[in-house]
Amino acid sequence: MSIRELADSFKRGAIDKPDYIRRMHEEHARLFEYAAFLQDTNVREIRLSDGDVIMVTRSSGLQFYVDQRDLRSIPVEMLNFGDHEPEEVGLCLDALDSMRCLLDVGGNVGWFSLECAARHPELAIHAFEPLPVTYAQLTRNLALNDARTVTPHNFGFSDQAGPVTFYYYPEGLGNTSMQNLSERESVVPAQCEVRLLDDFVRENDLRVDCIKCDVEGAELMVLKGGLATLREHRPVLFLELLRKWAAKFGYHPREVAALLAELGYECFVPHVGRLAPLSGPEAMDVTEATNFFFLHRDKHAALRDRLV
Repeated sequence: MSIRELADSFKRGAIDKPDYIRRMHEEHARLFEYAAFLQDTNVREIRLSDGDVIMVTRSSGLQFYVDQRDLRSIPVEMLNFGDHEPEEVGLCLDALDSMRCLLDVGGNVGWFSLECAARHPELAIHAFEPLPVTYAQLTRNLALNDARTVTPHNFGFSDQAGPVTFYYYPEGLGNTSMQNLSERESVVPAQCEVRLLDDFVRENDLRVDCIKCDVEGAELMVLKGGLATLREHRPVLFLELLRKWAAKFGYHPREVAALLAELGYECFVPHVGRLAPLSGPEAMDVTEATNFFFLHRDKHAALRDRLV
């Protein structure tokens, strides 16, 4: 019986007052269990407010609304596993020193953009999230944190511009993709917009220092739509590349590594708080890593010396 059902039973006279108090006390004891549990996580605080659950991070004080349906939202991941990719994020934040413009492609609910904005208030951040339901969460979280340096955009990127069907399931919004990755019965199609990254950069007269791209398998398409930007600006790249998701799009992550190698990029993976070189595109066949850093061998030589 839920706490609301208990309260209704008491109001109807189905249970007496002493029994109601005892049973509600048993329910409220969960609050104290959570208070103790939080001590070992990056969630410092859970706030309950008029139907909303808000989690506050310990490391940066950021606030996030929690989607009750989503089993793997970022704040829930922090609660379940203690934190979410702390090594990768720490390296990303270190790499952003002295940079001025970041493109967060696959902005999701705004976690990465907000972390970067908190650490680097001088950084102009553009966050791209094509799925309307997730975009709504992104904008709510930006407003909750008064993140004025993050500009949200309700579209994504690919190698062709136009309307595209995306697939998502409410219990796992992080797996939203232009391919039906989960093949679950609960998957929901949604019409979204994608553009070319090169067009966006040119139309907004941007000088791009860094691109983070996590788009559930479509990373190669995003890069192909931004080749002019990669050649001219040579930004630092943070990419998530999974063989199983790339296969849904008919390619292998080694193709991404090979494409970027032709443009002068070297590939690295996080290792014990530093970056370790990944030797050659063929290493993509066997690596267990899923998050990759690509640094241009000429432009980022100093950054490479500092982080590798």
